[in-house]
Amino acid sequence: MKVRIEIDENMSEDEIVIRCAQPDERVLKMKRAAESAEGDPEIAFFKDAVQFYPPLDSILFF
Repeated sequence: MKVRIEIDENMSEDEIVIRCAQPDERVLKMKRAAESAEGDPEIAFFKDAVQFYPPLDSILFF
């Protein structure tokens, strides 16, 4: 795997591009990590094969 950072001072917003031959679990983990890096912390809850990410301030007990 190659990792490259390109600096463009003319960009108004940061952008992350992931190029891959097949979106395997490793690629999907990187995508999720990039998406959640700037946002609020998350806890994943599962029901069958569905993942839920409720806002942490809405969780009273689990």
